[in-house]
Amino acid sequence: MGVEPSRRDGVGDGAVSLTGAKRLSVAFTERTDLFLLGTVLSIIGIGLYDLFGDPGPPIPAGLHIDTLDDLKGRLIQVIVVLLAVTFLGRVVGWTGDEYTLELGAAVALVIGALGLMLGVSARAGSEGGGRRDAGRG
Repeated sequence: MGVEPSRRDGVGDGAVSLTGAKRLSVAFTERTDLFLLGTVLSIIGIGLYDLFGDPGPPIPAGLHIDTLDDLKGRLIQVIVVLLAVTFLGRVVGWTGDEYTLELGAAVALVIGALGLMLGVSARAGSEGGGRRDAGRG
């Protein structure tokens, strides 16, 4: 691991080429994917702490979780972005020997199922009067 990331990704030698630019784009996409995975884990941790832990520490309004359904919704939103970035990395790094269409269809199916689950959950929550989970309130 003593190699600099820019050399490993194809731009450290000063030459600019289409394959080097493609490899760099895939490398940035993979690093973004890791960042999004860290974001998912942070949102889960903050959400669980806010939901079940001490509500004392200040939490930004965008991360405040009132119900378990709120936590599921935020998690699904980030997972959809994570799947899209993963698929984008595969498309950019496509060499012709992988099944990109099947992967795209699978990703679209999962995103559709998650969206349907989120919509059904939101509809059931609005019909239920917006009850609060975990005994808080």
